[in-house]
Amino acid sequence: IVEQCRALAHHSGDPARKLGVSVGLAIFDPATPENIDEMILRADEAMYAAKRRGKSGFTLAAPLERPA
Repeated sequence: IVEQCRALAHHSGDPARKLGVSVGLAIFDPATPENIDEMILRADEAMYAAKRRGKSGFTLAAPLERPA
């Protein structure tokens, strides 16, 4: 996804600020009690981590720990 979106860079209205994409992915483990809202929150946090690393990248959020 990130690689394919690099073709969008020239569509920016400001040449100093090229368009890019940052993606956060959350791995879901059905053996955990995590609900969809919690998983989306982890994916969102992963996206912001990708942005902090310089944008145009992705971060993977590991699944929650399984209950003991």
